[in-house]
Amino acid sequence: MPPPDSTTESSAPTAVPTDTAAADGANRALEAAARAAAARWRWPAFALAALLLLADQWTKFAAIDHLATHQHPMVVEADGSRTVAQLFADRGVLDGEVAAAVGQRWVWRYDRAIGLTAAMTLDGLGAPRQLIATQGTGFPPPRRVRIDAADASRTLGVVLAERWRVPQGQVDRLLQTATYRARDVVEVASEVPPKGAQIALLSREITVIAGFMKLVYAENPGAAWGFMRDMDPVFRVAFFSVISVLASLGMIWAIWVGWMGSTLSTFALGAVLSGAIGNLIDRNLHTIVVDFILNFVGDARWPVYNVADIGISVGVALIMLELLFLRRGAGSAAAAPN
Repeated sequence: MPPPDSTTESSAPTAVPTDTAAADGANRALEAAARAAAARWRWPAFALAALLLLADQWTKFAAIDHLATHQHPMVVEADGSRTVAQLFADRGVLDGEVAAAVGQRWVWRYDRAIGLTAAMTLDGLGAPRQLIATQGTGFPPPRRVRIDAADASRTLGVVLAERWRVPQGQVDRLLQTATYRARDVVEVASEVPPKGAQIALLSREITVIAGFMKLVYAENPGAAWGFMRDMDPVFRVAFFSVISVLASLGMIWAIWVGWMGSTLSTFALGAVLSGAIGNLIDRNLHTIVVDFILNFVGDARWPVYNVADIGISVGVALIMLELLFLRRGAGSAAAAPN
């Protein structure tokens, strides 16, 4: 019997997949399955984003309405029959808070600004040089401004356009329709102001946990840690808006296709998405982001933040936790010899 033809056998080799190719194929199949499984949670993740966004916007509007600073006071309109304390009680301010604020000279009466024009200078304004616009400025209303001696060489129109971030052409309209001028400080909380007067509380904070947390009103024109806060407002809003829109679209796509490949990361992306959209809304409504949660220990203070910041921070932390520890641990377990 003749020996087998080795030439014939070698000319028709059989393709045998290597271990590496098989492993790569298996990994791709596992990744595809993981993404498909994560994508099934897209609607719950979007629901989480919507709930966090609603919480963010509601709490910001509550902060605007119930907290106060000298630039953003709490203003109530007198009805001619109730005391200052009673007027603020309707806004949830306790009698003791009003009495303490009166003692600090933080409660003022404002009357309609009659006779003021944008062409007026500091000399014609007289004292006290404090104005409040109840609406129409580039900030959450109301907005208080104090005209200082440093503004003596400029007209009221120039000063208010700069402080209220409105075109100079709108200043006269604001002065005629929505501006009130300081009349005098309120001396006692039992005072009954005349009907139509605006009573302004110039400072209000709410203690949540003594020595650790309180609610304060703060405005952040920039991003985290005040990044770009001193840039031109128009450029800053446009810049952050473009970044936020692109990032939000990217996260929506990632949630939809389950790109992160895990349920935890899908929900984490939903939390980050809510924060990005929440702060985007603020910047386009007010040119600033409203913050109101302050944590502190003694004199050490953490930057003031909001619910959107919580969503972003927690979401990013969960994604990093999974990438650095959970997936690494799972990969090590899978690679361990049997």
